[in-house]
Amino acid sequence: MRRVSGAWRARWLAAALALSVVAAPAAQTPQTPAFRAATDTVEVEVSVFDKHGEPVTDLTSKDFEILEDGAPQRLQALYLASLDRSTLTSKAPAPMFGGPLPADVPPRRELKQRVFVFVLDMSHLSADGFVRTKAALESFLTDGLTAADVVGIVANGTMLDDKLQSDKQAALAALAKVGTPNLSRYNEMRTFPRLIDEQEATRIALGDARVTDEAVQRGCRERPSECRGPAGDESVRIEVEGKARAIAAEAARDAQATLASLQTLGTGLGKFPGPKQVVLFSEGFYVDEFREWLEHIVGLAARNNVRFSTIDARGLGRDPRTQNVFGEQPLVGPSDLTVMGLDSNADVLTSLALDTGGERVLNRNNLRPALDIIARETSSYYVLGYSPARPFDGSYRRIAVRVARPGVTVRARRGYVASEPAAPRADVLPPAAGTPAGSGAPTVEPALPATPETATDMLGRRPGSADRIETLVNAAPAEAGGNPEANRLALEGWRLYGQGDVDGARSRLAAAVAAGRAAPWTYYALGQAEFALRHFDAAVKAWETVRSALPDYEPVYFDLADGFLSLSRSSDALEVLRDASRRWPKDTEAHNALGVVLVKRGALDDAIGAFQKAVAADPSDGLGYFNLGRAFHLRYLKVLRSGSSMSAGARMLADRDRQKAVESYRHYLEIGGPFEADARQALDLLQWK
Repeated sequence: MRRVSGAWRARWLAAALALSVVAAPAAQTPQTPAFRAATDTVEVEVSVFDKHGEPVTDLTSKDFEILEDGAPQRLQALYLASLDRSTLTSKAPAPMFGGPLPADVPPRRELKQRVFVFVLDMSHLSADGFVRTKAALESFLTDGLTAADVVGIVANGTMLDDKLQSDKQAALAALAKVGTPNLSRYNEMRTFPRLIDEQEATRIALGDARVTDEAVQRGCRERPSECRGPAGDESVRIEVEGKARAIAAEAARDAQATLASLQTLGTGLGKFPGPKQVVLFSEGFYVDEFREWLEHIVGLAARNNVRFSTIDARGLGRDPRTQNVFGEQPLVGPSDLTVMGLDSNADVLTSLALDTGGERVLNRNNLRPALDIIARETSSYYVLGYSPARPFDGSYRRIAVRVARPGVTVRARRGYVASEPAAPRADVLPPAAGTPAGSGAPTVEPALPATPETATDMLGRRPGSADRIETLVNAAPAEAGGNPEANRLALEGWRLYGQGDVDGARSRLAAAVAAGRAAPWTYYALGQAEFALRHFDAAVKAWETVRSALPDYEPVYFDLADGFLSLSRSSDALEVLRDASRRWPKDTEAHNALGVVLVKRGALDDAIGAFQKAVAADPSDGLGYFNLGRAFHLRYLKVLRSGSSMSAGARMLADRDRQKAVESYRHYLEIGGPFEADARQALDLLQWK
């Protein structure tokens, strides 16, 4: 089965977040005032609950103490945000930022909307876990949210409907289409010789002799006949080690995919005002190899006011040996009751929740009450503001919030990255008020459509990096063996990459290149490792070598474009994609990718030309028509925004673009595809009379 790599999944999700900025109604209006009077201000959202789990809303400024890296900070501003009308009845004047609080009782501010993103970690859900997750989420979407709340659902690394939305029925319809999780890895672990979990597989793959011996002995107890004879347990040992390597490699890829999606959410949701709640349904995964990456995600989430709440979908029975994976309990005999160590798969769930101020839920078969708890926590919370004594220097700083009232539970993020606030996004345009007089249009301009689907929407259909490298090896066996030492080091590096050891892979692959006469696939694999480590310059250099040696190898052109875009070198990305579109004029993927980059640069005329080439190359590929409709739509709105100064000729051209956008969207709907709801919404906006 073809697998989409974690990086491509994340970039697809990033595209959906970019779309949702303009699709979500509340993105235009801040939920609550934000402390933005100084660039060195830190905001902390603090939820406080009594012993019954109800929000505590009568605290005063004297009840709070906030520390940064252990040093007390002076509270400069404070307010209580709440959905509860009764909580809002007692109001105090808002203080000027930096001045003293005028009263012990903080001001109240109405919380008009909340943002929830529910992540179904399909790579780490069993059959029972998925059923519990889906039932709880369906129930919660039906009656657990306010009409104004905005929701998004992520499954398999993709935002369903490609947007956040307030239409709960649409979200339910999207959820109903989610298929069952891929249980191949669980199935493999349950077959002889059985392995307990991903941690055990990884430790065996890394050469842990004690853990390997335990797995072999388990196999011999289960099937004594396999360990009799002159060879003893050698055949079982070979099977255990081979299975462990395969499972560890797949587990590492899936862990990276999930972390990449969470990183995208931690960053992308920063576009929305106020705190955002990401709820991860998962059964956990082994993350020791990616500990630093996890800490980086937590820091990003803290910076962007994103809380991760994690719900362990395993229910009450969390021993992996007793999970109901395929509708049948796995065999567990008296000889297979080895004491389990710590639940390492759950470490990632605990860290995400505690470090970002979210809720950590486990040991529940009915998951709906957990969602109600999370919703209640987001309905009333305090916002504290302070200016740290040390200037922002990019370091990670620990935060501790204490409340001087016994018997309460306090939940707040544990730290933040002390960097300057990000500049406003230039590629997200706010909707303009009004349209040209006498145009017959409504008084409010149609909402700006999402930008055309990014190159990852096309690239996501390509093989993963592993498949692409295997293709190179098979295509050039003589080159692969040109230098035995280089080839040996390269194969070791690629094995480490498959196990998730990206640093080790990069070291071996770089050594292979240094050994001389390395094959092109070695440079390609090195580029993958460098890119995963965010060494974009090095990745580009390696891929340029591949492009020079194998100019007809198409995938490297898209990787190069991705590397250049990561370096903000859009001109170089354009050069590479233009070359690809010239070499493969019948490849819609090349034309679509080129058009997307042109749109990002504001070159709508050239982008339309690229998308027209895409639909001409393959009229049955709907994505080109969808992108073409978006491009015409954007150009139409760009002219429309010139207002009353627009000439009659310009108005005629704008209307022509509107008609072409309508025509392109209709072509897309005739062909069909995952963006039908977006196309219909755009048609509704464009076909007013």
